[in-house]
Amino acid sequence: MGSSVNRETFIQTAVKHNKIAKITTAYAAEKLYRAIVAGTGAEEKLRLILSPSAPVGSSAVVDFETTKDTFRTDPRKCQVNYIPLDSGWEAQLALGLERMPEVTAYIKNQGLNLTIPYTLEGNEHRYIPDFIVRIDGAAANMTEPLNLIIEVTGVHDIGKEAKVDTMRSLWIPGLNADGRFGRWEYIEITDIANAQFEIRRFLKQIELTT
Repeated sequence: MGSSVNRETFIQTAVKHNKIAKITTAYAAEKLYRAIVAGTGAEEKLRLILSPSAPVGSSAVVDFETTKDTFRTDPRKCQVNYIPLDSGWEAQLALGLERMPEVTAYIKNQGLNLTIPYTLEGNEHRYIPDFIVRIDGAAANMTEPLNLIIEVTGVHDIGKEAKVDTMRSLWIPGLNADGRFGRWEYIEITDIANAQFEIRRFLKQIELTT
């Protein structure tokens, strides 16, 4: 016995699959572009576009109120007296950073307006990194301080992948190629309990390539 398909159902199914195909194509194109940039040295030609209203920010002028739980910072390491907490791991990371002699300063990225544009499936989005850390350059065999953006990673999905790829293949190389803002790097922390170890391992990798 043959089966029949309702015309309306057929059209809806066709539209759905066409939409999926378009999204998949856009996602593949985005990954291909970032891979080409990362693999051909094209990052030297990337152009850094600064915000016209606030091209350079500073933690010294951060000022906001919050009703969230907070972590009181060490004023020797952070210019903001309290860090608002969105999760328990943030306090754990802040405390770990304060205990690292390599860390000369740090701040949670809230109130700084540091957002990173990226595309996912053909749509534009804004990514807000977790922490910004200043590392003593000697810890990575460098003559200047290292600015390290830290992202604590939980579940990996295509959204997270797009953010990480954009940071590593576009934003960080473009910023370093500009040359006006020092050396920047990006790290994902996958195990908050071993954050210090992961950071030090990353610094060792930089030292070996410097």
